[in-house]
Amino acid sequence: MLQRTPPSIDLTTFSLPSAFSLAVSMSGKADWDIAAQMSWSSSTAARIFNGSDDYWPSLPSLPRLCCVLGNTVLLDWIAAQAGEPIAFVSASIDVPQLLERLRGILIEVGDVSSVTGEAVADGVIDRREASRLVREIEHLISEAAPLLAGARSIIEEPKP
Repeated sequence: MLQRTPPSIDLTTFSLPSAFSLAVSMSGKADWDIAAQMSWSSSTAARIFNGSDDYWPSLPSLPRLCCVLGNTVLLDWIAAQAGEPIAFVSASIDVPQLLERLRGILIEVGDVSSVTGEAVADGVIDRREASRLVREIEHLISEAAPLLAGARSIIEEPKP
């Protein structure tokens, strides 16, 4: 089952490059692994993974890409841009899953802190530093999103 975009992430505020980057980071896969599973040439992959190049996977390949990524971020982004949210359903989270997610979140918080410290050390954040910071924050969001969704599903469960 594909992981849905948590409702706490407002995709209406995302650009396509940001949504694509979030989908890739939520997959936990390396760019080269995604490219191989999609059978993209290295030149095609380089263009697709370059957020400043206006070159995207074809519409017919989108369902397969979502399967490779293991999430529906790109589909949800399209729906959000069209003003039609897709219904969100998720499974509750149990204690071991909660602890594992919390561990992942704390690791990502450390990474964000480290990158932020490096970026602000000279008082100026350049493009490279901002890109690293965005990437680390997206990793943090991808770790926190399932925890949030699982906790919300517990709140929304009917009372016995």
